[in-house]
Order: sequence, then structure tokens, then C-alpha cells
Amino acid sequence: MAANSDDRLKGIFQIFIIFLIVLCFYLLSIFSTIIVPLAFAFLLASFFQPLIFWLAKKKVPKIIIFPLITMITLGFLSLLYTILYNSATQVVEQSPELLQQLYQRVLPLAELFSNFIKIFFGVNINDQDAFTQILQKINLSLILGNTFDSITSFTGSFFWFSIYFSVFLIGLPNYANYLGYVAGRKADSASLIKVYERIQKQIYKYILLKVFVAFLSATVVYVVCFIFNIKFSFLWAFLTFILSFIPYIGAITGVILPSLMAIIQFDSPFTILLFITILTGKQQLIGNIFEPILMGHSLRINTITAMFGLVFWGYLWGVSGLFLGIPFLVILKLVLERFPETEVMARVMGYAEDEKGKKLKNWRIPGITDDHDTGEYSDKEFESESEQK
Repeated sequence: MAANSDDRLKGIFQIFIIFLIVLCFYLLSIFSTIIVPLAFAFLLASFFQPLIFWLAKKKVPKIIIFPLITMITLGFLSLLYTILYNSATQVVEQSPELLQQLYQRVLPLAELFSNFIKIFFGVNINDQDAFTQILQKINLSLILGNTFDSITSFTGSFFWFSIYFSVFLIGLPNYANYLGYVAGRKADSASLIKVYERIQKQIYKYILLKVFVAFLSATVVYVVCFIFNIKFSFLWAFLTFILSFIPYIGAITGVILPSLMAIIQFDSPFTILLFITILTGKQQLIGNIFEPILMGHSLRINTITAMFGLVFWGYLWGVSGLFLGIPFLVILKLVLERFPETEVMARVMGYAEDEKGKKLKNWRIPGITDDHDTGEYSDKEFESESEQK
């Protein structure tokens, strides 16, 4: 009877947790205008914590540390936003001419494609009317209106972000005392502090490496655009830097946007192809080789979970959710690992690891198959075991 009662209470607790999670996500969607700046402020303030501790060890007064970091950070963000807005405004103002030039460039390719479809499949496509309809549907006044709406929204969000960032910057260094007070018992407080320190370490490492990779990618884009004399080179480089924080989607978009400008500017197909090839090669080198080497397995999140997180947080918070998706998944996984009831969910989000915490090269699980397991499973071993069965 006692066992049945415990199982029943455990089931009720799990249902309550699921209901609580759904309610939290609903509230996150409703109050996104307040919570999104709060999330960005927490991540950025966590990133600066090692610098604050280092300055404190150097006997720099706190009355200098916090105002200095706050003013430099907010001033730098305001400057970047001003530059981005001015560049984007120029693109919007020239958009009618740019769209017309793009139409003239793409129309011959569309005619070639329609002829190919007609010859091999017998289907007649009126490409010119289709492109004309697309151009008519592009409402420039709507684009300008959305741009200024974004400015107004950013102004309000930046105000809240500034307040949250200042509060987090001052309060986070006292995390040990606060978490110890919340936990109560020493054993629980030590465990809670350890989880928070792991979260802070992962946030710092993720942001630091992402900023470095994004800056490197943006620098390459700017140099390539400058050499090819592409218009709005700084804008494409800056967008590449920003979009680098969005996994998968950002890398593709960062190549497409300057490539469209190259199609508009250049008459030579060879020049266009060379420009696109260089940008694509850059992305393959940095995104698929250089960045994984730097990041290693620090995120400990599998690809399916990462894609689901991007879709979910993107649907919940729009573009802001795409930036916050991966850091939130890392934090969520670290929290789930702390509780036995949710540890299996944390394993689902991650990947198979060996005893040293390194990612296995394949699906073989140490300790289950045999005693001499090394984390590798060759084709010969698979064939031999299959024959034995």
C-alpha cells in the first residue's frame, strides 16, 4: 500500500510539473516584451562576472567597476545599433532600384529555367508575370513602417535591458550568499551553487567563443566585400556577426544577403560565382571546421534538440528566441541533470558520453556491450556480432 501511495504521489507530482512548465511557457509568451530584455541582460551580465572578479582581485573599487562596465557596454550597444539603423535605412531607401536591378538579373535565369521545364516536362511557366507579381507584392511603405516600429520597440526594450543589466551586474557577484540562503542546508546550498557556477561557466564560454567566431566571420565578409567593391560592405559584415549567433539559419542567411547584392552589381557570371564561392568556402571553413574545434563538446546538446529549441523559442519570441534558444537549452539541461526525476530528460537532450565525459563516436554504450569497450564500434565488430547472433 505504501509503495502504491508513493507511486501515485510521484505521478501527481510529474503531472503538476508538466502543468507548471506549460503555464510558464504561456506566461513567457504573454510577457515577452519584459522577459526578453531580462534574458539578454542576465546572459550578458553573467558574461562579465569573470571580469568583475578579476578587477576586484586587483583591488579596483566596486564603485568604479560597475558604472564603468555598464556605461561602456550600453554605449557600445547604442553605437552598434545606430550604425546598423543608418545602413539599413540606406538599403530601404534604395530598395526600388535594387529590386528592379535584381529583377533584370534574375529574369534571364528564370527564362532559361522555364524553357528547360517546357522542353523536358511539357509545362509552360509564365515567369515574367510571376516576377512582376512578386515585385508588386513588396510593399516598401510597409517595410519602412516595420522598420520604425522596430525602432520604437527597441527603444522600450533597451530601456528595460539597461535597468536589468545594471541590477544583474551588481547582484550576481553575491550569488553564493543568496543561493546559500535559498537552499537552507549546507549540502543543498553546495549543490545549488555548483549548478549555478556550471551554468555561469557555460554561458561565459559560449558567448566568448561565439563572439570570437562571429567577429572572425564578419571580418572575412567585410574584407571580401571590400575587395569586390560590394555596396554596404559594413552592413553585410555586421549582419554576418549578428546572424552568427543563430545556429544553422544565420550562417545561410549571412551568405545569401551579400550574394544577392553581388548579383545586382556584377554583370560577369564568373565574378558572381567567385564571390559566392568564397563566402560559401568561408562559411564551411569557419562554421564546420574551425568553430567545432573551438567549441568542442562544451554545449553537450545534440543536433535534434538544438533544432527543436530554435524552432520552439523562435515561435515563442521571434528573432530574439533564435538568439536565446541555445543558451536556454544549455541552462535547462544543466538544471535537469541536478534532479533524479528529470535526469532522463537531460540525457535525451544530450548525447552518449564515455566515463571522461567525451562524446562517443557512435552509438555503442560503454559497460553494456562488453568489458573492453573503448567507445568505438567498427564495422567488423558489428558484422562478427551479427553473425554470432
